[in-house]
Amino acid sequence: MTLEKHEKPKKKKEKEVEKPIEKDDDSSEDDGFEIVNPNREKPLKKANVVEINKKVKDQLDQEKQDRKQIKLMKEGKTEQAKAELAKLEEVRKRREEAKKEKEEGDKLKKEKENVSKGKKNEK
Repeated sequence: MTLEKHEKPKKKKEKEVEKPIEKDDDSSEDDGFEIVNPNREKPLKKANVVEINKKVKDQLDQEKQDRKQIKLMKEGKTEQAKAELAKLEEVRKRREEAKKEKEEGDKLKKEKENVSKGKKNEK
């Protein structure tokens, strides 16, 4: 191809400078090769990541231990829970005995009243 004197070669305008296309992933186009650069740092995704200071972390750990302790107490697996259950059983027995004694006392009162009424009627 020959250039004639009156034809000038075409130049690219300064504004139309081609820029290389950058991709976030480390794969090339369709050639099937993957380029891996171990020195390249990938941006960290901060989705649902919260930094916790020591005070808050200790508080969360304490709450977790408290929930575990309460669960064990409800199941009756701790020494304290076993002692409380034994006390409750003893209180139930005493209340049951008191209830029986009261019922027996009421029966005796009614019998005495019936007997005393019966004696009055005989006179």
